Amino acid sequence: MSYRPVWLAADTADQVAAMKFWRDHDLVAGARDLSARAAQLCVLAMAGGEVIGVSTARIRPIEIMKRRFAIFRCAVAPDWRRQGVAAELAVRSRQVLEPWALANPDQDVQGMACLVIGEELKAKQTEPIWPRSGLALVGYDTSGNQLRVAWFATAMV
Repeated sequence: MSYRPVWLAADTADQVAAMKFWRDHDLVAGARDLSARAAQLCVLAMAGGEVIGVSTARIRPIEIMKRRFAIFRCAVAPDWRRQGVAAELAVRSRQVLEPWALANPDQDVQGMACLVIGEELKAKQTEPIWPRSGLALVGYDTSGNQLRVAWFATAMV
């Protein structure tokens, strides 16, 4: 298994492979055009030449935090879940996004954030901080999903 960072550098083949992965596993509900999501690719997890996991990031403000964040999402193929792939995607995504944020101060990105939605993460939701990725519980959305944030070293509040 290998991980490949593709943040803002994903070529057409990467995007096509990610879209095939999402479609094959029915991972993006209701999406007709996956090209916008494919443009947000951050890290690909590969095994045997196939995509087995994908992370994306989208830069946007989180109103309750009053700051802009890279909103991290990931999906892992069912056969590869509970093997640490999602955690590694989070770690590697942060390793890609933090230096990018430092090199692009005009974007004013203060950290990486995510909503915890997957059933596979239920047991981990009792941990206030996920040490590997640095994602810490900061609140809940209106649906009761956890909001987690990992502040970048250069963040200012």
